[in-house]
Amino acid sequence: MQQLFGAMVNEMEGKVIRTIGFARSKAMLGLKKLTYNLKRYVFWQKENIAEAAA
Repeated sequence: MQQLFGAMVNEMEGKVIRTIGFARSKAMLGLKKLTYNLKRYVFWQKENIAEAAA
């Protein structure tokens, strides 16, 4: 869990969300979490391809 927030702070403009309303801020956080998960997925796919080639 700590990696998620570290990546958000360092790579995705922090945890501060400038939206009006709880629903919009919840959606923005969800999109940031989705982006993080997609980045991790791509990383692991590249690792699997590299292992298969070796």
